[in-house]
Amino acid sequence: MITLAIAAVALMQQAPPRVQPAPVQDSVYATSRVRAVVERSAARNAAPPPSLRSYRARIETELSFVQSQSDGRETPLQLEQLASDVFWRADGAMRQEIVGYRAQTLGASFSGLSFFEVPFMIPTLFADRLDLVRTTGPVRSESGQLLRRRTLHPFAAGREAIYSFSGGDTVDVIRLPGRTISILRVHVTPRNEPSRPTLLFEGDIDVDSDRFHIVRMQGRLIATGRSTSFLNNFLQGVLYVKLENAEYDEEYWLPREQRFEVQAVSRIGEGRTAFRGVTRVIDLIANDPAAATRVAPLDSFPYGQLVIGSMSSISRFNDWVTPIGELSETADTHDFDVYAPASLQPRQQARLTFGARYLSQLVRVNPVEGVYTGAGLVYRLADSARIRAHAGYAWSEKTARGGAEFALRNSGWEYRATAERQLAHTGDFQSALQADPGIAPLVAGDNYDFVDRRIASVIARRPSNTGFTMRAEAGRASDRNVLRNISSAGDSLSLIGRADEGSYWIGRAELQRNPSAGAFSLQPGLGWVLRYEGAAGDLDWQRFEAGASLRRTAGAFTFAARLDGGILMSDAAPAQSLFDFRNSGTLPGYDDEDVFAGDRAGIARTMVMYTLPFLRSPLRLGSLFLPALAPSPSIGIHAGWTDADADTQLTLDRLGWRTTDGTRASVDVRMRFFGGSVSIGAARPLETGGTWKLVGGWTSEF
Repeated sequence: MITLAIAAVALMQQAPPRVQPAPVQDSVYATSRVRAVVERSAARNAAPPPSLRSYRARIETELSFVQSQSDGRETPLQLEQLASDVFWRADGAMRQEIVGYRAQTLGASFSGLSFFEVPFMIPTLFADRLDLVRTTGPVRSESGQLLRRRTLHPFAAGREAIYSFSGGDTVDVIRLPGRTISILRVHVTPRNEPSRPTLLFEGDIDVDSDRFHIVRMQGRLIATGRSTSFLNNFLQGVLYVKLENAEYDEEYWLPREQRFEVQAVSRIGEGRTAFRGVTRVIDLIANDPAAATRVAPLDSFPYGQLVIGSMSSISRFNDWVTPIGELSETADTHDFDVYAPASLQPRQQARLTFGARYLSQLVRVNPVEGVYTGAGLVYRLADSARIRAHAGYAWSEKTARGGAEFALRNSGWEYRATAERQLAHTGDFQSALQADPGIAPLVAGDNYDFVDRRIASVIARRPSNTGFTMRAEAGRASDRNVLRNISSAGDSLSLIGRADEGSYWIGRAELQRNPSAGAFSLQPGLGWVLRYEGAAGDLDWQRFEAGASLRRTAGAFTFAARLDGGILMSDAAPAQSLFDFRNSGTLPGYDDEDVFAGDRAGIARTMVMYTLPFLRSPLRLGSLFLPALAPSPSIGIHAGWTDADADTQLTLDRLGWRTTDGTRASVDVRMRFFGGSVSIGAARPLETGGTWKLVGGWTSEF
C-alpha cells in the first residue's frame, strides 16, 4: 500500500507524462456558436465580479488512497477527513485553516497531508490562470521573481494559439422559483504547446447562459514537456479534476464540490492506485467583512496559506456534517475514463504489452511455492478485447504455472474464456480485498489452504463498485495435492498432502451488492453477497453461501458487523470444499492450531470503536505527516458455529479438524491507534476455562 501510494503522489507532483496534442484543425472554433459562447465566457470570467470582494467558507475534505482491481472492485486503503475554514479575497489571497481531522486506515501509512504545503481547494474559477491541484509552495528565481507552473485557462487571452473548442449546446436546464438557468457546454482540446512549460486542460466547461460564468469544469490536466522518471517504466500517471460551482446570493458562481484524482496505472498489471481528494462546501458567505482581514498579503503567500490548527483545538473538534467515507462513497476510478489518454481508453488500436491481470500472477510468496516469479503478455485488440498469457516458476516448489485467457467487454459485461494451472486457495468468507476465485494472494501465510488446480472455464461478469455485481462461471477442473516447501514453527496449513484429488465439472454464480462496503472495508454502508458453487465428477459437491456486512460511523463511534453462513451438500465432501475457520483471525483468543470445520457453518462478528477526544491531530515527522495517533478503545464479539454429518465427520477426523460442538464465541478488547490500523490488546474464549491471550496487529483486522 505505502509503495503504491508514494508512487501515485510522486507521479502527481512531477505532473503527468506528456500526451501528444490533437492535430491542428482548420479553425479554432468548430462553429460560430461555440466561438460566441467562448468569447463571452472569456470576457465574463477574466476577473471576479466587482461586487465580489471576499468570502469565507467551511469545507469538509476527504483524502483517500484507493486500490482498484481489474474486475471493477475498489477498496479504500486509507480515509482522512478534514474540516477547514477558508478565507478568500478578490485579489487572489487565500487562507485555509484546518480545524478538524480524523482518519481510518487499513494499514499503517503516512498522511495525504504530507504532499500539501499550500491550500488544496481552488477558491474560484475566475482569471486567466488556474492554480489547480497545488502541492508545493512557490519557487522564486535568484532575482526574486515568482516562478510557478500554472494551468493555462481555456478562456485566457492567448487561448486561440493553444486550444480548440467545440460544442456550445445546452446540456442542462436548472429551474428555480421565478427563473430558469440554461447550462451550455464547451469541449476543450489542446492543439499546440506553449513555449514555456505549463499545464493544459482537456475536457468540458459548463457555463450559465445568463452571465456566462463557469458552473463546472471536468477533465484532465496535461503537462507540456516530457517527464522522465524511473517510475514511468512501471506506472502511468494521470491527473483528473472535477470542479462544481453553485450559485450564491443569486449572483456568484462559487465552489460547491471539488474533486481531484491522480491515478497510478500499472504498466505490468491492470490494477490502479488512486490518490483522491473530494471537497464539499458546507457553508459559504460572500462578502463577509471578517474574511478580508484574515488573509495574509498576496505577495507573502502567492499560492495561499495553509495552516494546521493546534493539536488541542483539532482534538476537540466535533462539528462534522458528513460521516467519514461519505464524500467519496460514490467515486470510482473509472468516472474519468472519457477523458483518459489514448493509452487508457477502452477502445484503441491493437498493441502488445508486458503485464498481467493481477500482480500476483507475476510475483507472490507463500508456504507452498516459496517465491514465485513470472512474466505476462497482454495483446489489446480493438473493441475492448484482450488476449492475456502469463507463466512463471515456483522456486521452492520447483513447479511451473501459468495460463491464458481471451476477454471481451461489451455493454457493461465482461466475458472471459480461460485456461490455467493455479495455486488455488480454499479460503472461506473472504474480505473485499480478495481477488477472483483461484487467484493466489501476493503474500500468503498459514491462514490459507491451497490445492494445485488445472481449470478451463468461461466467465461472464457485470462489475460494479457500489451497485450490483454479477458473476457466472462454468468449466472443467482437476485438483491435486501440494506440499509445504517453506518451513514453519507451527504448520497449520492443513490441506498439505491431504486434499481430495480428482477431476470434475464446476459451475459458480455470485450476486453481490456494494462489494466495497462493509466491515472488512473502510467504505461505510451495507453490502451483501449470495454465492453458489457446484461440482460433478470424481469430486462432487454443492455449496450455498450468504453474507452481509455493515460499517457505520456516528461521531467518535465506529460500528462494524459481518454475518456469514453456508451449507455444503455432498455424498462424500472433498476436504477442499469444507467450510473452515481457525486461529485468532476468526475467533480471537483460541489457539492457532484450533481448526473448526464442517459442512455447515456460520460466523458473526461485531466491533465497536470509540476515538478518544485527544491526540486527534496529524503528527508531523520531518517533512511528512502521519495520521493522528488517535487512541481508540474497541471491543469485539466473535461467534462461530460448524456442524457435520456422519460422512463429513470421517473427513474431519482424517484432517485432524473438528466441529465447534455448539457455538464458540470470544471477546476481543484492544486499544487501536492511527485510525484503527495498529492495535494491541487481549482476547479470550467465552467458555469455561478460557484464558486471556495477547493479541495485536499492524492492519485494521476485524
